[in-house]
Amino acid sequence: MKNSSAFPIWDTNNNKVVDGTFLSASTQCLKSKTRVCAKHYEKIKGIKGFHTCPAGLTTYSTGDTEPSLYSSVKVQGYYDVTKTKRLPDYLPTIPPQVFLASINKSRSLLHNTSRESEVDSDMVDFSIHEVRRFNGEIKRISEELLLSKENDLSYVQKKVKSIFASSSLISVRLNAFDLEENPDVITSQSKFSTGIFKKFQKASHCLDTYARDRGVRIMPFRGTSHMTIDMYQIFDLIPFVILENAIKYSPENQNVAVLFEEINQRSLTVTVSSIGPCNTEVEINKIFCKKSRGCQAELFDGTGGGYGLYFAKMICDMHNIKVSARSGTPKFELNGIQFSDFILTLEVAR
Repeated sequence: MKNSSAFPIWDTNNNKVVDGTFLSASTQCLKSKTRVCAKHYEKIKGIKGFHTCPAGLTTYSTGDTEPSLYSSVKVQGYYDVTKTKRLPDYLPTIPPQVFLASINKSRSLLHNTSRESEVDSDMVDFSIHEVRRFNGEIKRISEELLLSKENDLSYVQKKVKSIFASSSLISVRLNAFDLEENPDVITSQSKFSTGIFKKFQKASHCLDTYARDRGVRIMPFRGTSHMTIDMYQIFDLIPFVILENAIKYSPENQNVAVLFEEINQRSLTVTVSSIGPCNTEVEINKIFCKKSRGCQAELFDGTGGGYGLYFAKMICDMHNIKVSARSGTPKFELNGIQFSDFILTLEVAR
């Protein structure tokens, strides 16, 4: 297995640590019992963040993106001093931010080497991946319902809501693909007049189970709006993408808040506030660009493609809606990732 990262990684196919380009695997890792190590990595592979291996060294799991398991390093605050102080190797203690920035850079370089040849298929690959993921959820939940002997109505309703949410997410992905491939088809359709408030309500209901499964709460909306505008059917994508994005990048036990401020049914400001990975000024200025995501956001969740807010901005432009984003100063750190307030604002005028 070839490793382009600066740090050693765990090769799940061969159950061994592979040297990094900067640091080699510790002699402790080379001597350790393979069965013990394999058990540790199997346990953490789906748990994103820093961990400590049986030998006392730092391990890091990306959750699901490749390479997914980093090993044989000492990251400040995430290794056992007692177990590692007698190791014969030179293992510098690395600050969490330096470690995370390095693996993010190496993944970015790896992606860019084949970017030119893949650029036309990126959107297709991403859409297929997402549709398969949500279709798998529908299949899993449907099987649970078919095999369950549970007759409680609330249990059945909860499962049906989950199926509905996954189905809605598939529809959003397919609509986004249509927008990218056939924008003229979208704009050739007739517009209809409806309220933005209702569209956000619909998206909130669809995403309620998705949010609860991730330990995030969509708060009751503050304010209201009776303002209507002429919109294409694709407008549904805007509130869906914005709320899904806020939920996806929120740590557990956080809230997503939506505020409506309307003036005489002539102007409306919608503000969506959440807690998310910090963005630099450069990153926030590019946040609506295609395939653009902040470094901290990529580390927190590697499943995205950088399309959501790009499509939201495209559809807002179709409807003469101004959209902007703001990232606050760091509030706390989790698994080496800094989090801050993330505020996205829509400004609508008739």
